[in-house]
Amino acid sequence: MKRFLSPIIGLLVLLALGLGARWALSRPAPHLSQEGDRSPFLVQPIGVGESIEFHPSEIPIRNLIWSRPLPGGAVVAQLLTQSNRQQALLFVDGKLDTTLTLDRPGDVPENVFNFAELEDAALLPGKTLLLLYRTSVAGELPVLIAWDFQRGGIQWAYRGAGTRLALSPEGQSAFLFGPGTPVQILALRGRNGALASAPKAKKVDLPLDMAGPTDLLPTGPADFLVTEAAGLAAWKGGAWIRTPAPSPSPLGFTPPTGSLARTGRTLWWQPEAGQLLQVAADASIIVSQKLTDLIQGPHDRDAALLHLLGSDPQGNLWFAPIAPGFEAPPSPTVPAIPTPDVPVPPTPASAPSPASANAQLGPGIAAPPPPVTATPPAPSLQEVWDPYLKAGLDRLYCWKPGSPGMQGFAWTSTWKQLGAPSYLTVPTGDGGLIPASGGFLLGGQERRWWLPLGSVPMNQM
Repeated sequence: MKRFLSPIIGLLVLLALGLGARWALSRPAPHLSQEGDRSPFLVQPIGVGESIEFHPSEIPIRNLIWSRPLPGGAVVAQLLTQSNRQQALLFVDGKLDTTLTLDRPGDVPENVFNFAELEDAALLPGKTLLLLYRTSVAGELPVLIAWDFQRGGIQWAYRGAGTRLALSPEGQSAFLFGPGTPVQILALRGRNGALASAPKAKKVDLPLDMAGPTDLLPTGPADFLVTEAAGLAAWKGGAWIRTPAPSPSPLGFTPPTGSLARTGRTLWWQPEAGQLLQVAADASIIVSQKLTDLIQGPHDRDAALLHLLGSDPQGNLWFAPIAPGFEAPPSPTVPAIPTPDVPVPPTPASAPSPASANAQLGPGIAAPPPPVTATPPAPSLQEVWDPYLKAGLDRLYCWKPGSPGMQGFAWTSTWKQLGAPSYLTVPTGDGGLIPASGGFLLGGQERRWWLPLGSVPMNQM
């Protein structure tokens, strides 16, 4: 029996050894840990928002930079490591959505790309993410990179001057602009709807006397509005159309404060705080909206201070009061629109003239000379406003165009209801709100808190 079992056992052993060797040769190689395998951020719900905390790994970073919040609840964080690895992490509604590792485009030098810092971003969800990087090398233009989500890689790179990005209403094109630079229009999609492989920028030179632009609002694939110190300008049909600014406020806001917004198909222009105009795509003024009619109660003087922040996804316009500079405004060239209502100190009553006093005493009776008293000077506009301004302006307002009034809240009244992380203090001013994003991104470099607009209770001052 043993004589028969021994060969069988030997065959089984050889078969097991062969199968083991085959498995060892065919199994996947063990995964080696690399940079970026684990998310460097801890994301967790806290209160009514999402906490985003950076946790350093064994790979030291050179820079962590956040973009401004983008439409659709998005924000981009740039991670640049000491090993020159450029990463971009896309967060949506406070949660990590996508991590991108960017390879250096062939026409960008290493010393430029390895130290480039995120300046701005724009997102077409599920299609394209535009990343604009400023450079630290003298004479080198910024780098604009288009990431294709479908390919999972860089679609193209473009070099051009500018500090801000804006997308056309349907996402067909991107606008790169900045103070003193031509507006560059880049087609994102071809006629068949496919992503452009290497777009050629159409450059629109600014008029020689244009200071700015301070804001840009696309009105079509190749048309746009821009604000400038002198007023509003439209690039439409290949030509410039310009509208002068209305009379400046006597409060003397420090320029530039002009801004633009869209609610549905309606376009809005604010030349400076306290003013709001509905305009057309050719920069013509349709109607002036009186903000003083929209705020009642103890903070009604905020109306003269409201700065337009933009519009949210629900079509509301958002404002925050800002302190004026009380600088003497220049003489307006065209007083097209009246100045908004601003409280002015009353003029002291004048004393009766000597002739009228004699008439009251009767003929032949001279009135005694009036006592010599020094008339106190009327308080200046700044002195009238100082007590109100010192009481604080940490309030925000939203207005649905067409509604009779505004809603608002004060940070001090609502903060305890939000359940904010302990590492945050009560925000001030507008809290860095970009209404199109649908939320606040509060905090510092390594710890941020995403607070959705819809989670903030209104009408609490």
